[in-house]
Amino acid sequence: MVPKIAFTYVDVRDLAELHVKALTQSGAEGKRFVAALAEPMSYVDMAKYLNELGYDGPSTRLAPNFLIRFASLFDGEAKGGLGFLDLALRADNKSTLETFDWKPRSIRQSVKDTAEVLTALKPI
Repeated sequence: MVPKIAFTYVDVRDLAELHVKALTQSGAEGKRFVAALAEPMSYVDMAKYLNELGYDGPSTRLAPNFLIRFASLFDGEAKGGLGFLDLALRADNKSTLETFDWKPRSIRQSVKDTAEVLTALKPI
């Protein structure tokens, strides 16, 4: 099961591109930019998408919050997620999009590419 949490994401390739632009583009000095997509994707939606792509295993069952709270008594990872339960965080990336003419990859594209790379890895 997965917790009821949704985050905004950024593809590492897009983040690298933004770093280069921030270092080289005039007008970016001394400013801060949000390097994330505006809309979040939930863990459940991510698991459903991976299943649509044919990956076996990601659970699409939503874990009740009480179960995550109980698991947090024994598991540090579950404990770390408690503050994010029921949140769907969004990001205001308008300045980043405009300043750098940024066209980030979609969350779905990033998830698909990441799954492909991880599947291709050979265990040691």
